[in-house]
Amino acid sequence: MHTAMRGKNPERCPEAPGGLRILLFLILLFLLSFRGLPQDLPKNELPVHPEFNRIYFDQNRALGHFFARLDSLIRFGDRKLNILHLGDSHLQGGFFSNAMRISLQTTPFFSNGGRGLLFPYKLAQSNGPLHYGVEYTGEWIYEKCTAAKRKMKTGVSGYTVATDDSSATLKIWTSTRHGNPPYEFDRVTVWHSRGSLRVFVDDSMLQSTERKAWGTVFYLDSLRDTVTLRFLPDTFEGRTELYGILLENEDPGIVYHALGVNGATVADFASGELLAEQVQRLHPDLIILSFGSNDAYYPSFQADQFKKNYSDFLDSLAKAAPKASIVLTTPGDAYFRKRYFNYNYVKARKVILRLARERGLAVWDFYAVMGGPNSIFEWFRQGYAQPDKMHLTQKGYELQGHLFYEALLQAYYEYLNSD
Repeated sequence: MHTAMRGKNPERCPEAPGGLRILLFLILLFLLSFRGLPQDLPKNELPVHPEFNRIYFDQNRALGHFFARLDSLIRFGDRKLNILHLGDSHLQGGFFSNAMRISLQTTPFFSNGGRGLLFPYKLAQSNGPLHYGVEYTGEWIYEKCTAAKRKMKTGVSGYTVATDDSSATLKIWTSTRHGNPPYEFDRVTVWHSRGSLRVFVDDSMLQSTERKAWGTVFYLDSLRDTVTLRFLPDTFEGRTELYGILLENEDPGIVYHALGVNGATVADFASGELLAEQVQRLHPDLIILSFGSNDAYYPSFQADQFKKNYSDFLDSLAKAAPKASIVLTTPGDAYFRKRYFNYNYVKARKVILRLARERGLAVWDFYAVMGGPNSIFEWFRQGYAQPDKMHLTQKGYELQGHLFYEALLQAYYEYLNSD
């Protein structure tokens, strides 16, 4: 795949005069000065191949919408730019995506548009990001998209929790730990089903409430960093299912929604009954997909079936968010059962690169950036990968996030430079 960077794009700020394009280009030169890895990650000691750290894209098709929206954010500074990142266990822990989120939201001219959608993984007895907190009371059950026979619907988070316990509570708070900017919010949208319990927040912080068929929107009287949900009897039957919580404010800037599911394949995630409508509700300008690790892990992997499953997933996302730009990422190298080279990851990489080429999508080849076959051993030796030689450590995922940020910023530079 090659980068095509000539020709007109109707979404690319057609009214912008030449001087403004030059100004945006100069701004990008300034932004590029912020590129680079943290000081505790010296490049000459990293197990990476920086020559492959780029996003390959056909500029007139793949990233035009997202970069046009980024242009507008820089020029006017009065709008939200929504990024939706979906994946498996490499994303659920939050280290990879949060490195991206912090880098983008603290980049000058991009700004912090809020925390966005999150899921209380703790209620599903699973691990979650460290940069927001969850406490709960009462009896809850859970479901995830990987279950062979599901009793509850799943959506964009890949998980669902439910309760019919009127003593249940759910407390969510945001944190500035781990270098996070403040994520105060004055609007809380709870995606939930109708059930025997209705969702409420404390009246002392509530300005108004808007009930919808798919959930409830709470407008708060001021910016907050903590909210507690309560569940009181309602007239409907069955458990009240909860699919996600959206924390928002009126600040312009980038909102980075990131959801992952441990053990999920592309087919698992795509099977969510509520996925399409919830993606549509988020209005993403950019969708990043990080799948393939679980699909390719076992010897039974079939490249043709993987391609079909991924194609079906992309078709559903294209219907839900037809304007959104899409970036596919290849899975990194991994061993099978900690010690055997797994050639299936080479096959999965080829499928993803082929899909990007055939569908005109952007792609970030992390497999190549990581070092290709057997590179997971070097990542493990240097402390960037776990002993299972599949998952990365916290600093490994943060390195992955910084590398992806560099590649995305460089792609934007190429976009501006194309004129």
